[in-house]
Amino acid sequence: EKSEVSEDSTSKFQPSWLNQIAEIIKFWIQGEFRDKEPIYPIVPEEKSRFEICRDILQNFNIKVDKTDDPRYEEAKILTTESLSRNNLPVYNYEQVIKEITKELKNLNLEENN
Repeated sequence: EKSEVSEDSTSKFQPSWLNQIAEIIKFWIQGEFRDKEPIYPIVPEEKSRFEICRDILQNFNIKVDKTDDPRYEEAKILTTESLSRNNLPVYNYEQVIKEITKELKNLNLEENN
């Protein structure tokens, strides 16, 4: 039987995932950066912890409930302009959720429970 998860739905931020961070690190190592401005490994969309958990965990039949329990201070909105200027991929939220889900399914997590 799958458990339920509760996450905050009030605070929003711009998520990322490890593959995007790795792409940026590889880019820096190869010395291809074009400016000194920070490159943020983010998606353009703002999402709550609830939305992220729901959108990933529903693929594993795990229910996620909303809570109104903010865990962070006010979010700062970042842009993806530095990614584009440096010819790095800008992933949207839907792409990130699809890739995270695919990576998790490839780990065969359900077989280990």
